[in-house]
Amino acid sequence: MLCKGAIAGKISKISEDTAVEEALATLKKTQDEVLLVVDTDNQPSGLFSIPIILKNLLPVSVPMGGIDLNLTVTAAPGIGKRLKNMALLPVSALMERKINTISEN
Repeated sequence: MLCKGAIAGKISKISEDTAVEEALATLKKTQDEVLLVVDTDNQPSGLFSIPIILKNLLPVSVPMGGIDLNLTVTAAPGIGKRLKNMALLPVSALMERKINTISEN
């Protein structure tokens, strides 16, 4: 497959200072899976998506050297409060800064 076959069409942009709450509303409105975060010069600086929110909300599992403890992982207490506090943060506080790109050629 040529690279141009993998290129996404139009992608919605938000600024680094956009509140997480507003970015989530944009994701819902546009039905995009990811938003491109741009700096003040309109240059790409990161990506924002639901998995990024989840990565910041949910507990992190710790590898135990191959030992399977068969534990059920649930949300930690206070997740609602953390989500409410997160809603006011700028997306720059949570965005994925590594952007993988390809060109048409």
